[in-house]
Amino acid sequence: MFAYYTLMAFFDVHEIWQFMPLVIVLSLIAFLVIGSKYGVLGIRFKFEKIVQEGAVRSKPIRLGGVAVNKIKVFVVEDDPVWADCLVSYLSMEPDMLLIGTAASKEQAVQAAASLDIDVMLLDMMLTPPCYDGLDAALDILHERPLKIIMLTAIDGPDVIGDAFAAGVVNYVTKAYLQDITSAIRDAYYNQVTLHPHAADQLVKEVIRLKLIEWKQKLTPTEIDILRLIAEGLSKKQIMKALNVSQNTVKSHIRRITKKFGVRTGKEAAEKLKRKGLFHE
Repeated sequence: MFAYYTLMAFFDVHEIWQFMPLVIVLSLIAFLVIGSKYGVLGIRFKFEKIVQEGAVRSKPIRLGGVAVNKIKVFVVEDDPVWADCLVSYLSMEPDMLLIGTAASKEQAVQAAASLDIDVMLLDMMLTPPCYDGLDAALDILHERPLKIIMLTAIDGPDVIGDAFAAGVVNYVTKAYLQDITSAIRDAYYNQVTLHPHAADQLVKEVIRLKLIEWKQKLTPTEIDILRLIAEGLSKKQIMKALNVSQNTVKSHIRRITKKFGVRTGKEAAEKLKRKGLFHE
């Protein structure tokens, strides 16, 4: 319509008709341009637009005099605020190229199958309370090798362990967003790294599982005896506290020392105390 009224300003009404094909073409082009930019047509995938715009920018750049390829990053995040934050954050990195975003498991799997992605940032929980980000990682890695970094607010050691078991290369919580770019570079250049927070959580989980294993080796009475030994009680005091005979106490201690490869009950108690067996 803008083109139509512009022509009216310079030509008579009867003369405008000869320009109508041009008016229609210009109007159609304007409609398509606006639609592609603002989603008027409702059929545009966000990552398709980014890929088209980034085709030229994906050429190698020079860092420190050395030509390097840009790292093609794809973000899967259901929170629009966090998604925009990540887009802005990654756009400041000269050696990285954001080739798209997704907000669901299905979109993540589709993108992994159709795009040339170097590193994918994947949220653990895309549709709360489901851990469908983990499901997405399993589905994607079943079909193709891809370097996936979990970027999420969830930091439970069991969840972190499940993520690594699924095949992700790193796990960074959103509290440590400042570390995500180095994690992306490490993944791209095949540097085996583990974010310190995730490592700390995994160590705690290993210790917890080991304590469970040790407890399963011991009977309830043996645990009670070890706890009393750790508190400094003598065999006679333990005998009175548990209302058992001295031979029973000695028999339990012999079994305990064999199970843990130590010489005395005191050594076993000290060892398990250091490991946290009596903290609970």
